[in-house]
Amino acid sequence: MKESDQVLFELRFYEISAGQGDRMIKRFKTVSAPLFERYGGEVVGAWTSAESDRIFAFMLRFDDSSSRDEIWEKYHNDPLFIEARAEQKQIIESGTSTLLRAVEL
Repeated sequence: MKESDQVLFELRFYEISAGQGDRMIKRFKTVSAPLFERYGGEVVGAWTSAESDRIFAFMLRFDDSSSRDEIWEKYHNDPLFIEARAEQKQIIESGTSTLLRAVEL
């Protein structure tokens, strides 16, 4: 099986503005998670840091790299995301992500 055909997990970390944790969680529940699910992405989970109230993380599962690209494109072009983009800029200071593949144990 080619690597591009393997299931991918995307782990995303965000540093959020001070005092914006509840707002970030609400936005994720009402905008991000529904959009990912609408377009075929699976939200594996979402977390806040036990060490900092300014860290929010979530993980997505994609069937393969091409489905990831398609889902993200649809997500970014959805009117709900476009409408919420200004709010996102007030909440999120920075973000990082990494793509992961499962290993057999």
